[in-house]
Amino acid sequence: MWSRTDSGSGAIQLEQKDAISSVTESLKARKRQKRQKLLRIYMWRFFILSLIASTTVALHQVDVSSYTRVSDIIVSGHQSLNSSSIIERSGVKPGQRVWLIHDFFQRQRWSQMPLIRKAKVMTKGTMVLISIEEHRILGQLQNSQHVLLQNGQTMDQESLNLYLRANTLIVGFEDAVLQEKLAKSFEKVHDGVMMYISEIHRTSVSYDDAMIMLLLDDGNRVYTDFAGIELMNEYRLILNHLKPENKCIWLDALTRAASSVPCDGND
Repeated sequence: MWSRTDSGSGAIQLEQKDAISSVTESLKARKRQKRQKLLRIYMWRFFILSLIASTTVALHQVDVSSYTRVSDIIVSGHQSLNSSSIIERSGVKPGQRVWLIHDFFQRQRWSQMPLIRKAKVMTKGTMVLISIEEHRILGQLQNSQHVLLQNGQTMDQESLNLYLRANTLIVGFEDAVLQEKLAKSFEKVHDGVMMYISEIHRTSVSYDDAMIMLLLDDGNRVYTDFAGIELMNEYRLILNHLKPENKCIWLDALTRAASSVPCDGND
């Protein structure tokens, strides 16, 4: 027969075994949780690295494709400058990344081209559009390679690399103050009127030693002062009220009237 002492000892041993088993299972569970946590961390890192790698490859493919590179460069608004010199100054080249081109970065470049008054660079798809507004060239100074710009500055015609040469000759305006005054007087004269002015001469009369004589393509001569230059916008209308045989025309800025006389041999 089992004694009570033996029975108690057996129960204690059983409890100890259960406790050891419970601790062992708990340790195993913790190890499993740790392994699972590490696995999730590694899988998440692998996913991030894979995403970065695939995105990098995709971006590279897009970057080297023709869809993100400059295909055409179109220049508009220029009259005297040739488009090749404008494109060269802009720094934009075919094959360049479109997203790197911005009007802000071009401003310093345009400041080095004195003939350009305004410039704007835009992108449309893979095309780069360069819109130019030039200072008007009034004409070439006599006995000089310099041209007088609408803003009163004079520039070497050769350095401007012009597509169109100045078609108006300016005579007798060597003084810088008079050049600026002449340029200002033509500010409101239309481009179409400038097309048929072949020469601009400084002349004088008894009451004004800075009169202006305009020699026109139609053979007429127009005499006026700086203030009367603007009346040239009405030149075609003025001709309708004058005798066609009178080739010398006088414009009065004060009365805004015109008169004509035959030209003598000294004019």
